[in-house]
Amino acid sequence: MLATAAAAGLEWSPYALIVGFTGTLVVYGVDRLRDLGRDARTRPIRSAYIAQHGAPLRWLYGLCVPLGAMAMLSLPATAWIPVGVAGGLGLLHRRLKGWPAFERAYVTLAWVAVCVGLPVASAGGTAASAGPPAVVLSLVIAGNLIATQARGRGGAASLLLCLGGLGAAWAIPGARALWPIAALEAMAILGFASRPKDPERYALVVVDGALTVGAALCVGLA
Repeated sequence: MLATAAAAGLEWSPYALIVGFTGTLVVYGVDRLRDLGRDARTRPIRSAYIAQHGAPLRWLYGLCVPLGAMAMLSLPATAWIPVGVAGGLGLLHRRLKGWPAFERAYVTLAWVAVCVGLPVASAGGTAASAGPPAVVLSLVIAGNLIATQARGRGGAASLLLCLGGLGAAWAIPGARALWPIAALEAMAILGFASRPKDPERYALVVVDGALTVGAALCVGLA
């Protein structure tokens, strides 16, 4: 969200950040807690952690609901649209997931709504200012999803998507500041070629973490 605001030359809203942060915790928390049985087969380490710390996590997610709701009241009405899109898709995730290509499409849409739609709408930006970041981040997020779900087995496709995002960042006016996200994500995906001993942790820490570090570089360099 901060990287998008920096790339689009918009002021960032602390209320939008609170909504994005708390909303993400609630959506993912509901899914993780309600779907432990199915997740345990694909993400055993994460699922074991959630099962062990279920009580404090429920308190955390419960606290996020009123905090996010209060922050929403300070946002313009236009910012409620991307929140509704992301929240609706997120809360339906447990019922929708199961078809990998479809899942990647709607999860990418939800994340673009949060990371682009919410900061742009909360700052009074236009569709024109949202377009360039949306193109870059949709490619990178889709690549990230393929890599984390397949844990490297879809490396060629995920790498091509991230390289496409990198090319789009340099080619599209208004998106150049986002190039570190695409570059670091591509490098993290390449790391799967070294066959990490713990692919689940590598995906969660390195591949997902590349998005955070890349975004921080975007903000610092903008």
